Amino acid sequence: MALRTEVRAATALKLSDDNAQTTVPVTVIDGIPTALAEVTDQIDTWRWWLALHRPALERTREGLQFMLEEADILAHHLGETAKSMESVATSLALIQSILKQPAEIDIFDRFKMIEEDVFGAYWIRASKIQIYWMPLAIFAPLFGVALSTLTIAVLCHELVAVYGLPKLAGRRKAAES
Repeated sequence: MALRTEVRAATALKLSDDNAQTTVPVTVIDGIPTALAEVTDQIDTWRWWLALHRPALERTREGLQFMLEEADILAHHLGETAKSMESVATSLALIQSILKQPAEIDIFDRFKMIEEDVFGAYWIRASKIQIYWMPLAIFAPLFGVALSTLTIAVLCHELVAVYGLPKLAGRRKAAES
């Protein structure tokens, strides 16, 4: 719920083109578009879990490696507590074995099969932009970007459809004349 609220707050805009006096409402839509649901519903829970948590596991691996590299200073300042470094090494080995498992490849291969926009869309006849928050929330960590970054990228993509293409087409015709 907080994520949806954040996406809505970031994208609930009314945009207007100063030249054409066009207003294009931007709305955030709940749920998963059917095309995305159809190609991803067969992905097992383990692959989703691993793909969505890989960034946290990678950060944990880096932290555990850092602790092992700094074992001498930890032993000096923590005394008996530093004897737990074997547990740190065991945890690091577990995380490294988890991270060797491929998960994203299957998800991305299925994602590439989709032939429609599942992050957002510009509806020409209705003159509106819709942003689909759930696919953004799912795929931002898979792409290794912040949710806000992916949302803004999708919004910019849709704005090009609204404002950029007619202007570019007009410039192209003027250049051809």
